[in-house]
Amino acid sequence: LRLKARDFLPIPEGDIKGHRDSILILLNIDHIVDDIWYARSAPQHQFNPSQKEDEDIPLYLEFLTSPNGFIKGPKRQELLIKGREFQQAPAIPESKWKATLFDGTVVEFLGIRENRSKESLWWGPDGSLIDYIPNYDTEPIDRFFKLRTIYEMAWRVTPSRGFPYTLEGCTDMHDVHSFIDRYGNVFYSGYFVDGFYFEPSRKATTLKIGYGSPDWKTALEIKDKEGEIKFLDKYRVMLKPPEIKKGEIFIHCYMEFSTLMNYVTDFAIVVNDGSATQTISLDQVKYRYRYLDRVDRGGLTQTVYRIKDMDISQIESVCFRYRPYGAIFKNISLVPGENQGFEIEVIEADEK
Repeated sequence: LRLKARDFLPIPEGDIKGHRDSILILLNIDHIVDDIWYARSAPQHQFNPSQKEDEDIPLYLEFLTSPNGFIKGPKRQELLIKGREFQQAPAIPESKWKATLFDGTVVEFLGIRENRSKESLWWGPDGSLIDYIPNYDTEPIDRFFKLRTIYEMAWRVTPSRGFPYTLEGCTDMHDVHSFIDRYGNVFYSGYFVDGFYFEPSRKATTLKIGYGSPDWKTALEIKDKEGEIKFLDKYRVMLKPPEIKKGEIFIHCYMEFSTLMNYVTDFAIVVNDGSATQTISLDQVKYRYRYLDRVDRGGLTQTVYRIKDMDISQIESVCFRYRPYGAIFKNISLVPGENQGFEIEVIEADEK
């Protein structure tokens, strides 16, 4: 909705220098009853986008609209109250499928659907149909892989934070752009939704998510020589010492990955800056970025880390570490209306 600024802003006649002659307003609109709609300014868009943040012009609009004409009298007030209540109601209620981790973080499974069209139904992890829509993004995922079925899954993390996760049997994933509410507003904080590929014959999957312990455990640590272990007596892990190429530090890490693993894994370096020694994840340090070279070699996946702005003498060792997933959503149904034995397991922080 674009309105003329002169209609509601105190701009002196003949003096529009420094002012736009119109303002763009975004509205949240809901169908209330029969042919009547309720509209109200979207809270995050009640300002003139051409102005600086400290010069925002608050603008609040609220109205009813109908093809049958203006709504008057007691009915108008009644419908305005109904519209306000409707927009205050949460679009996504608290989920009954949730787990509380050791630090108080709550992970809620919101829903799953097959990515076919906007008419696709959402269901819960136990196969039961749900009466809310977890994500209003209706754009179908391009089915490049015709022999696999694509599902959208949505969950919420409170308070908002990024979490590692793995899905059993998932062969690939696809970004579903963003999490969109019923008004088209985009949300990033706290919500997660993506498309996941499975073989058509698969009936269930297991989601492992979050951390189940505040402390990492080290399974392999090397200094000057290459090292290798069989993690959990099943998965090969190999580390190489840091090396310098063209003035930059490169660290090569290898691992045989499996979606059945019950642990979050991490490659890290032990760094001494002269005043203190600390262990830093290679996926989190600000003064590094991942060198885009992930290839399968001999059954192992190689990750090459390229580190800048650090002296190699500061790196005391390279290590592979792990800690358990915090919550396991077992046997999530990939078939609406069918319970595949869904249950939730929460890992205690003191698990050995």
